[in-house]
Amino acid sequence: ELTYLGVIIDAELKFASQVNKVARSIGSAVNALRYLKTVLSQDALIKFFHAHIQSHINYAGFVFMRCRSIDIERLQRLQNKALKIIFGLHDMHSTSELFKTEAKYILPVSGLIYYSSIIMTRKCVTSYDGSLPRISRLRSLRKSDLLLTSAKKKVLIDDLTHYGCKLYNQLPNEIKTENVFLLFKKD
Repeated sequence: ELTYLGVIIDAELKFASQVNKVARSIGSAVNALRYLKTVLSQDALIKFFHAHIQSHINYAGFVFMRCRSIDIERLQRLQNKALKIIFGLHDMHSTSELFKTEAKYILPVSGLIYYSSIIMTRKCVTSYDGSLPRISRLRSLRKSDLLLTSAKKKVLIDDLTHYGCKLYNQLPNEIKTENVFLLFKKD
C-alpha cells in the first residue's frame, strides 16, 4: 500500500484501505453528531456534516468508483445514519424518502461517485492534456458524445475512460455544451 495525497492506494486498486480510513473518520463524526444534536441547531449540524462527513466522501470521490459495492454500501449506511440523526428521523425511516425530502440537496455516496466521474471526464475533455489518452476526442453517433473505448476485460468496465465517458454521454446536450465550468457543475 502507498499513501499519496491522503489516498491509500493498494496493489489491486480496490481502495479497501481507503474505505476503511474514511469509514473510521465518518464513524467518529457520527458519534459526535449524537452528542452535538442536543446543543446545536439543525443548520449548525448540517455544516458539521459537510465539514466532517461529506468532505471525506467528496475528497477523491472518483476513487470509490473502483471499490466493491459492499464498501460503497458501508459508506452509504454511515452517511444515512448521520443524516437521520441531523433530521431527527428513526433508524427505520426510508432512505429514498430521506434524500427526496429532508436531504434533497445532498447526494448519496453513489451519486457523488457518478458526479466525480462526470466532472473528471468533463475536465479531461475541455482541457485535454494527454493524461488520459484513451478518452477520445472523436465523436460517436451524436455530435456531443465521446467515443467509448471497448472494455476488453471486466476490470476496465470501471475504468474512468470507459465509465466516465458512458456517464458523460448520458448527460443532456445543454449540460455537455455548457462553457462555464461552474454552471456545468451546478447543473
